[in-house]
Amino acid sequence: LYLNKSIDLKYPGPDAVLLLNNVYTETKENDKLVANLKKGLSIYPENQTILTTLIQHYITEQQNDAALEYLNSAIEKDANNPSFYYARGVLYESTDKNKSIENYEKSLSIDPQFFNSLYNIGVIYYNFGVEASNKANDLTDYKEFEKAKNAADEIFKKSLPYMERAA
Repeated sequence: LYLNKSIDLKYPGPDAVLLLNNVYTETKENDKLVANLKKGLSIYPENQTILTTLIQHYITEQQNDAALEYLNSAIEKDANNPSFYYARGVLYESTDKNKSIENYEKSLSIDPQFFNSLYNIGVIYYNFGVEASNKANDLTDYKEFEKAKNAADEIFKKSLPYMERAA
């Protein structure tokens, strides 16, 4: 392919890497796609588009460890990008909700109106409230139920400010 030659000649910069990525995406050649993006990163290590494209590929393919590795690298290069912390929060949601919330909060410290982080924190707290409410409903002792229900209500209240800001 002429695009491979263009990449080797570094013409016209990182655009050839991204164009070839489009070809491999359309032809569903994932191995070549990853190799191309990694080669592009080795030639253009500061190019955020190539890096984020590779991260998005790993996220889409549910290769969370690889996505996390490149996300951490992206954060080292650009610690003020709220999208990177949001993406890392998404990756942590299935394994560690607290780390997920930490990353969403970091995203919000950079951009207080970052919708996705606001919404996702609200959803996490809401789901925590649902779990606590369900546990309360399983109790047969009224005093224990009331105590557990009040605790669940407090968890629901944590969700509200995030949801209101996201609205």
